[in-house]
Amino acid sequence: FCWQLTEHATEDDRNRVVVSLNFESDCKQDWPQYVKARKVFEAWMDMLGSAYPAPNARRQAQMKRELSQRFALGPNTTEVNRFLRMVQWADEFEEYHIEKCNRDAYEVKHRANEKFQYFDELSKGATPGTVAYTLNEDEALKHLAFDILYQRKFKNWSQIRDLRHVANNQEARDILRKARDFEVRSEDDLEAAQDIVEEAIAIVRAKRAEERSLGANTRIETFVKFLEELPVKAFRDEITADNLRRLLKALTLIRAHAEDVLAS
Repeated sequence: FCWQLTEHATEDDRNRVVVSLNFESDCKQDWPQYVKARKVFEAWMDMLGSAYPAPNARRQAQMKRELSQRFALGPNTTEVNRFLRMVQWADEFEEYHIEKCNRDAYEVKHRANEKFQYFDELSKGATPGTVAYTLNEDEALKHLAFDILYQRKFKNWSQIRDLRHVANNQEARDILRKARDFEVRSEDDLEAAQDIVEEAIAIVRAKRAEERSLGANTRIETFVKFLEELPVKAFRDEITADNLRRLLKALTLIRAHAEDVLAS
């Protein structure tokens, strides 16, 4: 495809062509996500700055739909919201390391761009029990996570999901501090530090599994009582066919195991 601007083209027209060429697929190498996200974020801030009066929630939702269409991200605002959250967390990461830790600004920005996908996991959730909510309620844990991320000591982004369980586990928190303070002089040292992080994550995962196991009896008792008290006609009039199939499948799955245990 070829875009040809007329002599009447404005700077905004030129910017739209540049954006279109980089966001819409034309068999070229894509812009990295951090570039796309920051472009969307800058455009969003411009929209908010020029809006008068200040847009309410409904108007902001409409503006985000317009922004999504403008950047060829589709008719809904899921990707726009994700980009905005990621940039906000990346900016907070940069501010912490530059302002509080006195690290080199260019090195910090480079690390934020390099690990940009991690901010997707860090920014997820606005309710108790989610990663973002937990870290926003626990600044010390958030900064600990920022330190470990800057040091490249997370092996993968899936470890970020379990940070919400570290908040109430002092042992895991202490091990993460140990990982942060572990001096890295070589690739072997880095792997050793990453193993320490994995140890902390393994502790909270094991704790969660133990809690689920301990709660199994209570949940089964509650479920059995619910079934026993459920009127028979509910299976015909209220429960959907899909849920009936799922119920039978689950009961069939555990029946053989239950019978083996009872027989022994």
